[in-house]
Amino acid sequence: MSVRLECGGLHAGVLVPPLSKSDAHRALVLAWAAGRELPDLGRAVPVDVQVLQRGLRDLGRVRDIHCEDGGAPFRFLLALAAMEPGLEVALHGSARLGERPHGPLVETLERDVGASVRLGAPWPVLVTGGRAGTRNVRVDARESSQFASALLLGAARRVAQDGLPYGVTLEGAVASRGYLDMTVRWLRLCGWDVTEQDNVLLVKAFFAGRVWPVVPPDWSSMGYLLLVAWASGGVVQVRRDGFEWPHPDRKVLEVMASVGLKCILSSDGIRVRGTLGGALDFDAATAPDLTPTVAALACALRGKTTLRHVDILRGKESDRVEGILDLARAVGATVVVEGDTLTVEGAPTVAGDVAVQCAGDHRRSMSAATLGALLGCNVVLEGRHGVEKSYPEFFDALTAVGVRVIQSS
Repeated sequence: MSVRLECGGLHAGVLVPPLSKSDAHRALVLAWAAGRELPDLGRAVPVDVQVLQRGLRDLGRVRDIHCEDGGAPFRFLLALAAMEPGLEVALHGSARLGERPHGPLVETLERDVGASVRLGAPWPVLVTGGRAGTRNVRVDARESSQFASALLLGAARRVAQDGLPYGVTLEGAVASRGYLDMTVRWLRLCGWDVTEQDNVLLVKAFFAGRVWPVVPPDWSSMGYLLLVAWASGGVVQVRRDGFEWPHPDRKVLEVMASVGLKCILSSDGIRVRGTLGGALDFDAATAPDLTPTVAALACALRGKTTLRHVDILRGKESDRVEGILDLARAVGATVVVEGDTLTVEGAPTVAGDVAVQCAGDHRRSMSAATLGALLGCNVVLEGRHGVEKSYPEFFDALTAVGVRVIQSS
């Protein structure tokens, strides 16, 4: 299976971002926690979000729930099940999902909640809900902020049920802190009173009857689209409220500005102007999902880019450090990994096709396509591309600005 992207004839068009799967995950879980109907998310819902939707509908009704390749769906459903006293469920997933880090979350659920979490090889994961009286848990959040987010969402369910405060104590520096902040923001928007003091997040009360917030567009995907818009002269269709919505990957605006690209919001969306140049210095721990896009941009620059704390990328849908190495080498860039730091010296011109391995990872696929647009070259995505996980209409968006998409089995 492969997809060939011919990027030599770009023209202006309208690029429409998908909804934010990170925000949608939190909106769905909190609706379930509040006992509400799950919100209607419209059309072209990312597969990762569909997986969580199904899991929430099935939780407590069926024994076997399939998480496919969804890291957030698995971790959120695991915590919800383990924190629901007496609930029994068997969670299933892909081989890669079974290899990803979950240990600190499992440890917390067994030690502090009293849940039983029996791991298969790696599937199924058999979960029995723990004690009803637990009101405080602690978690090592250094490896992933999703562990803490999962516990906060489970705490929200308990507070909505019995009205008693529930605390989550954070141990260590929180990885990707912006995503935990997103969880807290959604809790507050949806009616929960949340306070933070030192390293303790306390969910204190729930006030029902709030108007449910609308899920915003996805800043992780807008990283690709803004760069494609600059290359094509197109526009990314986003309203002001979507443009201003906080998200860790909104950092792409700073990244682009540092290499000469300015994003201008007008009545019809975002246009990108400027001359590309310079180099980057980027901390992957602040926005890991954006890092493959930053790496693709680095390959189109002449300067030497430094990506720091890249080890956080190794436990994603694929080893994304290896993905960056593969992409950089495919376009002739010089790339070096030393410990937890990766450097790229770009190769702004490419002759012939660029073939990259996708490893079923949506971010590797879409970052490679973005680089094709920046360089005006042909890109062949080899293996399962996986874009439906977060952006089902990604190839349609590329077609709108002149990319010729040729899929083969």
